[in-house]
Amino acid sequence: MHIDEAYQIVGECGKYQVFLVFLLSCQNFFVPMQMVLMVIVGATPNPDVKVEQNLTTIVTDFHLENEQWKIDLIQSLFMVGYMVGCTVNGQLSDIYGRKNIFLPCFTAVGVCNILSGLTNNWKTFLVTRVFAGFFVGGCAIAFTLARELIGAKVWNWAGMLYHISFSLGMGVLAALSLWLQDWRLICYVTGGLTCLLSFSFYPVMIESPRWLHSVGKSEKASQLLESMAKKNGRNPEGIDWTLSQLEEMKSSTLVDLFRHKTLVFWLIMGAFIWSTAALIYYGLTLSVSDLTPNLFLGTALSGLVEVPGSLLSVFLLNSPKFGKKRTTMFTFTVCLIGLIGMAARPDGPEWWRLTFGLTAKLAIAANFNVLFLYCIEIFPTTMRTASLGFSSTMGRIGAIIAPFINLTDTNEPRLPYIIYSITCALSIIATIFLPSTESCPLPQNVEEALSRKSQNNKDDETGLINSEFES
Repeated sequence: MHIDEAYQIVGECGKYQVFLVFLLSCQNFFVPMQMVLMVIVGATPNPDVKVEQNLTTIVTDFHLENEQWKIDLIQSLFMVGYMVGCTVNGQLSDIYGRKNIFLPCFTAVGVCNILSGLTNNWKTFLVTRVFAGFFVGGCAIAFTLARELIGAKVWNWAGMLYHISFSLGMGVLAALSLWLQDWRLICYVTGGLTCLLSFSFYPVMIESPRWLHSVGKSEKASQLLESMAKKNGRNPEGIDWTLSQLEEMKSSTLVDLFRHKTLVFWLIMGAFIWSTAALIYYGLTLSVSDLTPNLFLGTALSGLVEVPGSLLSVFLLNSPKFGKKRTTMFTFTVCLIGLIGMAARPDGPEWWRLTFGLTAKLAIAANFNVLFLYCIEIFPTTMRTASLGFSSTMGRIGAIIAPFINLTDTNEPRLPYIIYSITCALSIIATIFLPSTESCPLPQNVEEALSRKSQNNKDDETGLINSEFES
């Protein structure tokens, strides 16, 4: 049987799968505490804001009040580590398995965060942040694993749960920081909790049956699917769990992907869109002071506004008039409106900045939710994590640049938002050249990924372009 047929027998999202996806979503709750840690830990406390008068950060402890470039450098190099981690760990997970790479990376993130709290100067702090970034890149594998443990019908809802946990994590980081008021304690607590959660994963997390099947371990995949069916309360007796063999049984690398012109074209377009989304997302996240002078309130709102963004993305994905491609274009468009509003009046009243700033953040967060789902469906299983890792890696280039683009507001406050608006508009155009993946099974190999374009030829605006490009 085809592996998608096996999942229909196991259950698209039975109680055992819900448990596993919930655990992986809990992991994503702690990821934003690393990604946006510098918003709090690297902040310069505002003495005019009562709740910040007792706050200690690396700026106050390491005397970096007049050296903002060092704070931006730390955040940028964290993203460099993340960029390398996405590529390296993504490739390793395609070869050695999702679980075997993800779990050690998750534990290492907590260890690095604890070590960050032990540092006594900004240079050693920077080193721990680079390593933390590398291992956070490995945690991105959890999304692929969660996706491959369930059936296609519930991918959108699982993606929403996964990304909502990220948004809530930002809000909790703000509340935790408000309570602790000490950057070292913030590092110790978030790192310790991350380690404790990771330890609970080892005895219960399973490997992806889809990955096992894609690399030729169909017998193991069949046994795992049968076990999942039993834990879901299904009766698998009398069912032949033998999975149909794939023509491509070996795990592929990015080198293999570059042998197919259409896949390369899609990869380039997707990488540009990722870089734009990351540039805007982290640019807005790191500039919460543009919204309100209260650091904790700005951080919390910036994170919590992503929750309705996730709900919006699922609503649009389930709408017959949208789907992943059109939702990507729509969310970019709404984000562009918010960015133009910020560029028009960067020094406007607080209600103006909150309205347009949070609108842009909501839309780009929804866009990020869809990009994870969209990019995974474009490429085959044997190249899925590597291609997602590459796109995410290119996205980190935008995240690396974001802190320094925000520095351009010294003489012209509207300049960062003008830059974000231009890149956002270009990404809307780039999305037109990507294929539609609606109503198509998840491709297991290159042939299935390439043949899908003929299934979408009537609805896919790029059918003719991609067909000519491949020839």
